[in-house]
Amino acid sequence: MESENIYELLYMAHLNDQYAKAALYEHFTGMFKSIVKNAVSAYSIPMESYWDDVLQEVSMTLYDAIERYRDDQDTAFITFLCVLARRKASNVCRRLARPYTRFGDIMSLDGKIGEDNGYSVVEQTDRMNDPVYAMYYHDAEERLRKVLETLSPKELDALQAWLNSESYEDGAKRNGISYKAWDGRRHRVRKKIHQAVFDDDSDK
Repeated sequence: MESENIYELLYMAHLNDQYAKAALYEHFTGMFKSIVKNAVSAYSIPMESYWDDVLQEVSMTLYDAIERYRDDQDTAFITFLCVLARRKASNVCRRLARPYTRFGDIMSLDGKIGEDNGYSVVEQTDRMNDPVYAMYYHDAEERLRKVLETLSPKELDALQAWLNSESYEDGAKRNGISYKAWDGRRHRVRKKIHQAVFDDDSDK
């Protein structure tokens, strides 16, 4: 299916044309299966038994993408859809794996992927060559920039102290406040930065 036809179908799907939705679903089925295969293979537990469940939920991201996609964001629809599908696959596998997760066991998704939001399941020699990862990276970079612009001078000082690994005792003394107050200020700044970088609309 040529890209022009995809966008024609996407337009019709926005108008709730069921044929267009079915055609798009059939076109992207292969991509969904590949994403599920990569996500499931990230585990050392028998996730294969959940294959159909994961595939079904991942496939449903198509309809979410149809509703949310905007062609004025300079991102191809397939890239946007792939972002949503990868996130969904990662989150579904994480949820299904919880009964198997043991403390300190490499079975857990966190132990295998950490804070990569699922992207390390797709091997890349240069991750920025992956348009999906690059889009995610630049989105996070833009969110971080906006948050930094809203920080007060005191918050910026707390951020710099965090980056410089300044001790809490030294920071509190330098600012003439209690240890507890300084700890709270740094905690609030870290929380804002973390939410900016990792706020990807993932399922909770």
